[in-house]
Amino acid sequence: MRSIKNIGHFCKNDCNGFIINDASLDKIDTLFYKLIEMVIDTYRQKLGSNLHSIYIRGSIPRGLGIPGVSDLDTVCVTNKELKDIDLDWADKAERELNNAFNCVNGVEMSFFHLNDICNTKLFSIYPL
Repeated sequence: MRSIKNIGHFCKNDCNGFIINDASLDKIDTLFYKLIEMVIDTYRQKLGSNLHSIYIRGSIPRGLGIPGVSDLDTVCVTNKELKDIDLDWADKAERELNNAFNCVNGVEMSFFHLNDICNTKLFSIYPL
């Protein structure tokens, strides 16, 4: 019987209230590398020039991934509005990745347009 591990947490903030990133490529178990490469390749092939960036979040990039238990949470940022991109392929891609890799308990592919990520109100409060 598996036991529940207390690995969740709230993200720490710096003195300005910004989230401190505790994720790192160096912390990722090599067991997950091939899957991450396949996810990145899938995003690149399907989105082409509409792809802006990809982020891996959750327990795996924090070095807390549990083989066969943790899921791979990914966030894709696009250059083009989501309504103008065909994303019908995403559910099938998730299923294929889940079937091909048993090192995770699922792959999550989520999509956001760059303008949705870059909140202009925030930048007017905290100029760069």
